[in-house]
Amino acid sequence: MAANLIRFGTRKGAMALARTEEIARRLAAAAPGLDVEIVKFETAGDSTSSASPCRMTARAAPSSPKSAARF
Repeated sequence: MAANLIRFGTRKGAMALARTEEIARRLAAAAPGLDVEIVKFETAGDSTSSASPCRMTARAAPSSPKSAARF
């Protein structure tokens, strides 16, 4: 293992990967002797095809002050 290695862990999705790649590129440019590695992973939510992000967000947000009291 290199002494000057930084590993970034990121989800495999296009948006998460693009953000991580941009940060890694900027860091490598700022510190030329630094080795940067991106490690991609998948979460349980990534592999669940029945739950769309819109539906998950809608369920997580309380719709009224009465329902907010349950949280």
